[in-house]
This record gives sequence, structure tokens and C-alpha cells, in this order.
Amino acid sequence: MTPAAPPSELNPLSDADEICRMSAVALSRAFADRSLSPVEATRAALARAEAIDRRYNAFTAFYGDDALAAAVESERRWRAGAPLSPIDGVPTTIKDIVYVEGKTISYGSRASEPVVASRDAPSAAGLRKAGSSRERGRARWAGGG
Repeated sequence: MTPAAPPSELNPLSDADEICRMSAVALSRAFADRSLSPVEATRAALARAEAIDRRYNAFTAFYGDDALAAAVESERRWRAGAPLSPIDGVPTTIKDIVYVEGKTISYGSRASEPVVASRDAPSAAGLRKAGSSRERGRARWAGGG
């Protein structure tokens, strides 16, 4: 019988910092009360995603500059008291099976010919409209969690 893997092997959040463990609701509340900014949350999420990717190879691409630019805009809206939605500025990862305008999609596989999406899929369009600082990365496996 194979010994059980240590918890950190099973849960990539087991050693994550507090920001990366916050729910969307908690992030939204922190943005509203200005105890945390969308830029801080996005930077933490990017750093965590890059660290996890070194171990799990979970992402096909990172769009950190895009995510940070979206977070800056989101922070301006929150400061003005006019967020687009409760998830405005919440960092989001999109699987590499979802079309995002202008981004390459490869379905998480080297066997697929990469395609540049000409428009957003409805889910990506909804995240864009809601102001989520999406596109911190493209998740690799279509069948994964």
C-alpha cells in the first residue's frame, strides 16, 4: 500500500497566504471597506498561481499584465463607490477551453492546434462585464477541477 501524500501535496492552498484563501464574498467586502485592494488581491493570486504552476504545471499561459490592468481599473471603481458588480476585481482563472477574445486557446493539450479567439464565450463575457480581474491564467486540463 502506498503511503498517503502529505496534506500540502493534496491541497495546493495548504500553505497559501490569507488573501489567496479568501472567498469572493470576503474579497468583495474587503474591497468595499478598503482593507484590501483589487490590485493587492490580483498580485497575491498571480504570485500563488505562478508558484503552484512550478509544481503542478496547471496553467497554459499567464496574462499578468492584463489582470493587473483590470485590477487597477477595478480599484478606481471601488474607490469611487461604483463597482461594476460584487465580483469587480476578484481574481479569476479561466480554463483553456473557454474562448477569450484575443487569447490563444489550445484546450490544454499540445495535440490541439492553438486558435486565437475572435470573441468571448458567454462565461468570459459575463466575467468581463462584472469587472473580474480575469485572465491571470489559463487552466490546463479541461477535465480538472
